[in-house]
Amino acid sequence: MLTEDKAKAIAARLACIISYDQLAQADLAIEAVFEDMRIKKGILSKLEAVLPETCILATNTSYLDVNEMATGLRHPGRFLGLHFFSPAHIMKLLEVIRADATSEATLGAAFRVAKAIHKIPALSGVCVRDS
Repeated sequence: MLTEDKAKAIAARLACIISYDQLAQADLAIEAVFEDMRIKKGILSKLEAVLPETCILATNTSYLDVNEMATGLRHPGRFLGLHFFSPAHIMKLLEVIRADATSEATLGAAFRVAKAIHKIPALSGVCVRDS
């Protein structure tokens, strides 16, 4: 059960932003917009422009091609998919989607993050739908 004190502690760790520039100190950024490749790639490009080079950049896509999303990124090695199953506060599984260019360091960090937030990471490759 979520107590008022726990809720306050959680809220204290959150930051609401109104500008991409406010993400300049982020360690991890997860894009979770509508499942539209053009929109996702646009958001990822904007994020990459302001994030530090050490920041992991992820998508929460449930089915789009993570390799296609990585094309055009300046640092594709720090990009991967982190698909949280719905409802995320109940489901423990976290699909970790390794793109072709995802580095070992990024993959390892993603698994550490998953464990830190009490998720069970499951590594998967890129699955592409038949056209």
